[in-house]
Amino acid sequence: MQIDHQLYMAEPENQGRKFRGRWWTTGIDGKPTLAIKYGKIPLELGKGKHAIACADIAGVIDALQKARAAAVDGTFDSQLASVSEQVRARFKKGR
Repeated sequence: MQIDHQLYMAEPENQGRKFRGRWWTTGIDGKPTLAIKYGKIPLELGKGKHAIACADIAGVIDALQKARAAAVDGTFDSQLASVSEQVRARFKKGR
């Protein structure tokens, strides 16, 4: 569901609108970098890699569509389980 929300924010008709919680940032060179996140924590997409460098916003949309397909296939399941345990552990520390 969150990937679909990111896709909505990246659609051309939504360009220029201010959204909070975008998963991509734009570098000095104008090229976006996308991180797939669980909450505020970026998932590791490859060994030591937490973001996808894109050429433009169309690349962001393409990467998000691929991430959605991977999520449906269960590719992120083990990472999500690990990250969710980390998040829960933080809540328990605060008690």
